[in-house]
Amino acid sequence: MRFSTGAVFDLRGEPDRDDDEAGPFVLNLCSVPGHISIPQPRAPGLSRYAFFVSRGVEGNRDQCWLHMGYFASRAEAQKWLGILHRVYPLAFVTPAPLTFVRQDTAAEHGVAIRLE
Repeated sequence: MRFSTGAVFDLRGEPDRDDDEAGPFVLNLCSVPGHISIPQPRAPGLSRYAFFVSRGVEGNRDQCWLHMGYFASRAEAQKWLGILHRVYPLAFVTPAPLTFVRQDTAAEHGVAIRLE
């Protein structure tokens, strides 16, 4: 699977790897008041990562989160968590949600494709 950064991950997993360590991972940096446009970094050390906003429902209200991803391992994500801790003290690492399903396999997964 190719994510927005161009990074490619094999989501089938490897039988000898612990599921907790199989990537990709994201940093959940902070909540944001709404869906905002995020400029992508130009610094060489950050250009391989994507910064993006997700939206979900917590209780009965919409909640938006700023994320940084995608990391190939939990260890890499934890390293960046340590670097960014001063700026984002409530940040945490989670596996990246598997929200992408190829259009040609959507039916077998029971997913409806929304064209925009």
